[in-house]
Amino acid sequence: SEGAEYESHWAFIEPRRAVIPEVGAAHADWSTNEIDRFVLARLEAAQMAPARQADRSTLLRRVSFDLTGLPPTLAETRDFLADTAPDAYERLVDRLLASAAYGERMGQLWLDLARYADTNGYNNDEDRTMWLWREWVIDAFNANLPIDQFIVEQIAGDLLPEPTLEQRVATGFNRNHVITTEGGIIPEEYRLEYVADRVHTTATVFLGLSFQCARCHDHKYDPFSQTDYYRLFAFFNNVADKTVGYNSGAPAEPYLKVVPGRWRRDHEQLLVRRTRLEDQITRHVAAAEGPMAAWEQSLSADDLAKLPAGLIAQFSFDEGEGRAAANVVAADQQAEVNGTPGWSDGKSGKAFDFDGQTHLEAGQLGATERTQPFTFAAWVFPTANEPLTIVSKITDGAGRRGYELTFEGGKLTASLNDDWPEHFLKVETKSLVSTNAWHHVAATYDGSSSAAGLRLFVDGKPHELEVVANKLSGTIATLQPFRIGGGAASAGFKGKIDELLLFSA
Repeated sequence: SEGAEYESHWAFIEPRRAVIPEVGAAHADWSTNEIDRFVLARLEAAQMAPARQADRSTLLRRVSFDLTGLPPTLAETRDFLADTAPDAYERLVDRLLASAAYGERMGQLWLDLARYADTNGYNNDEDRTMWLWREWVIDAFNANLPIDQFIVEQIAGDLLPEPTLEQRVATGFNRNHVITTEGGIIPEEYRLEYVADRVHTTATVFLGLSFQCARCHDHKYDPFSQTDYYRLFAFFNNVADKTVGYNSGAPAEPYLKVVPGRWRRDHEQLLVRRTRLEDQITRHVAAAEGPMAAWEQSLSADDLAKLPAGLIAQFSFDEGEGRAAANVVAADQQAEVNGTPGWSDGKSGKAFDFDGQTHLEAGQLGATERTQPFTFAAWVFPTANEPLTIVSKITDGAGRRGYELTFEGGKLTASLNDDWPEHFLKVETKSLVSTNAWHHVAATYDGSSSAAGLRLFVDGKPHELEVVANKLSGTIATLQPFRIGGGAASAGFKGKIDELLLFSA
């Protein structure tokens, strides 16, 4: 009537050294250590005899798979079978433990526990760069890193006194969680999901316990309460995580820029070469300043009157038909339609109507550099709350060098990239821009190479901005064409664009 006898969970009972059992004389020679004695005693209790000892070929195969995950080669098999020394097996084990494959085999088990993956998970499941942490795990096993160091460096390697780069890489253990890049998410919701993931993984891997239940409630038989859960939660709730925008492909901040050891020498030589080339460019620019100033002073009043006041392009989209949009400022720099033409009523006259698949290309119009100011302005009528590109001049592959003005998650966004995701600027409005309505948007940049030099306007008013990234260096120049409404690697615009202006100031 009182139910079963209650026993504490074995994991919370203080371990006590067991008495080594006595075994019968018939198989006494079979056991070679204390563990064998326990096995033999259990077999004898079941009136079973131990299996005969494996032949040397089978033993070699078993230990090779156990320690390296690989079968022995024919040469290794011949060498071991020919070695009749009493310590042949011990030397075989030493050789396997010293092989690079040992760390890979042991690391495989740890990677599974630490939920390692080369992609983000969730619905988009993009690639991500975590293999440097994987290499740290493999190296740690091969170096026979003491278990206390192995744990400390993964949990808090960055908090050690003067941590090495490798110790900071070790903390990638805490960054193996899934990451969502879905548009329209609530960033704080998923940031907390990542914190909870670290709590669950840490508890499972290091404590051998599942903490998930305590996230929501106390449990009658669990020794840990909901309060205990959030005490552990607090340790992981002080990382400055940033969610990743949809279709950006960037790693989640914060992250480390690491050059693997085998490439560091080449990297240092490339940096020296880059510095030398940048010095040459600086000297050429300085040499051109005098002649440029002299040419500017030579211009007459009539010459100056013919120059537009910074306006380098104006697309009114009043054609209403055809496969090109005229540039009112420069007739030879029209924008060609790439896809199915779409024209409809605009904010003023006609506008180009984009279907998400079509964009316009205008050659090298809008070519600029990070040290040069520019301004884009246009009337837009977005019809979808998803990533939409207004204008871009950006490479299609890795690095995404160039610039783009977009909507992301309903926010107006501007970015300038040298080598994304390492060297780039990106800002976005803190407030959303409504769909299915006309809005005048503008982006101005002062050439400072700083996020502070980017300003975004909606309907004539400057908007408060969130700085996503502020580490631009190098160049944003690219030979990719200036695109309106999308591009090969940019999300196509859905809706209308009208009265697009480009200024070199």
